[in-house]
Amino acid sequence: MEKIDYQILKINLKELDKQLKNRVDIVAFGGTSLTFLGLKTTSEDIDLIIDADKATRAEIKKFLHEKLGVRIDVSPKGRISPFYKLPSDYKQRSTEIEKLNVGLKHIKLYALDPLDVLVSKIGRFDSDDAKDIQHIISEKNYSFLDIQNRFGLFLRGYQKDKGYLMGKFRDFERIYEDEFGGKY
Repeated sequence: MEKIDYQILKINLKELDKQLKNRVDIVAFGGTSLTFLGLKTTSEDIDLIIDADKATRAEIKKFLHEKLGVRIDVSPKGRISPFYKLPSDYKQRSTEIEKLNVGLKHIKLYALDPLDVLVSKIGRFDSDDAKDIQHIISEKNYSFLDIQNRFGLFLRGYQKDKGYLMGKFRDFERIYEDEFGGKY
């Protein structure tokens, strides 16, 4: 599977902007957000929260999938999956990608805050997620307490088995202790 880098994303979002008729706010999450923020060089898929109606979200997903040929995950405002609702302040904490927004008429692009990306990756916590989490912590120096507090807000919006998510957090906690020398 081809990986997507910043330049490929930039070119295709500019093309997409020309196709759209209405203004759309897009918040990249997951590896896509990390790519826009320069914390990762490529992403295997495209993860986007799109503040638009269902038809516009479908149009954007179809356009990007046809252009890039990778998995495109599109979520409605405030969600990163059907059962994972983000804290209400997610957009205010996100970073506007100003250098990419220049020249766009219909799209305003943001990258989800790295701490929110980190916490969202705890929910799946596969080996790639663990690498991303370790990299984010190394780059941003988040304390265990920072992560734990933000996780608490994510847990409130989790609409599946909260015990499962807590188990994933305990797995993360063990790795944090091993890799970063303790909780605090």
